[in-house]
Amino acid sequence: MSAHQPTRILEMSRQAAFRLFQENSVFLARYLAYVADNAGLLEDKLTHFTNLPIRARLLNFLKAEQKKQGSRHILLPTSKKALAAQFGVQRTSLSRELQKMRAEGLVTFDRPTITLL
Repeated sequence: MSAHQPTRILEMSRQAAFRLFQENSVFLARYLAYVADNAGLLEDKLTHFTNLPIRARLLNFLKAEQKKQGSRHILLPTSKKALAAQFGVQRTSLSRELQKMRAEGLVTFDRPTITLL
């Protein structure tokens, strides 16, 4: 998240939050909608990245980034080392899979970008 204007952050105790939920049904409804939206995002991440081969995880990630960035030319949001950690694999395994995908004509890449062909 990012703020587009000066912002104040409110910190409150758990008890104060519960009291606010009880006394303000609109606030409670908006909070629950926010939680539900974020639960959906987490579910998408789990679907993309768990119990799949490296190639499948990588392709899911690239397709999601392609949709987010609106381009087949994807600027990586992190280093390949961090991306490998996110997938739960060694960086060398990720690099080896990218090399195979390049040899098969699926992608091209350099340090900061991957292009889906």
